[in-house]
Amino acid sequence: MSTSKANNTGGWIASHKVLSSLLVVAVVIACLLAYASSTAVQGVEFNVDNWQVRSFSFRRDPFTNRQLTAVKHSTAFSYAAWSDNPTETGSILNNSIAKYLKPNKLKTGRWDLVYISDGNLHQGPAAIIYDLLETRTPNYDSFWVDWSDKHPKKAAILWPAVAQLCELKLYAAIPEIARLARQDIDLPTFESEVNSCMLDAINDYCEHADLTKEQESEALDAAEAYRNADRSNANLK
Repeated sequence: MSTSKANNTGGWIASHKVLSSLLVVAVVIACLLAYASSTAVQGVEFNVDNWQVRSFSFRRDPFTNRQLTAVKHSTAFSYAAWSDNPTETGSILNNSIAKYLKPNKLKTGRWDLVYISDGNLHQGPAAIIYDLLETRTPNYDSFWVDWSDKHPKKAAILWPAVAQLCELKLYAAIPEIARLARQDIDLPTFESEVNSCMLDAINDYCEHADLTKEQESEALDAAEAYRNADRSNANLK
């Protein structure tokens, strides 16, 4: 009887040790998985030169903020104003909009942040243009592709202006110009209002931004061009 009790006790202790070990292993694995999940960083970025968008991902230590892996880029799919046939480097802007963009002389190769997620979602400055181009019609078509096809003369005014705002990182000025595009106003009035918005934005940029001489010269030239265009429109009225 004593031997039986001893065996039962020994078996219980052994089982308890096994269960404890399994519990420790499970906790360690859960902690490792939680840590691995917390290191994941991903997002979307926008190319200022050609308006391509692409996804990126890497791993970063959440405690030290040290980057653990190289950044990987992949194509962003299924965006309203972008082609369904992306390249390896990014999704291509729909030609209904792209044909109105003037080549960027500086060709900065700059990618501005749209969104980044590191457990929490954070917006970058280019989220404004990205979200604008993501606008869809009730039929789930691209609103701005449709608008550009229906209003080619206004599109020829709108998109070069928006592109210049992107180059100058003046994303905050884009919604006002987009609002004008949605209004039922004639072409001369639209152009005059866009020129006025651009002039205000660029003047503010020159006054408050820390610019290189090249950047300042480019901005002043742009401001003068919009100022002259506004004068020409005023003389035609």
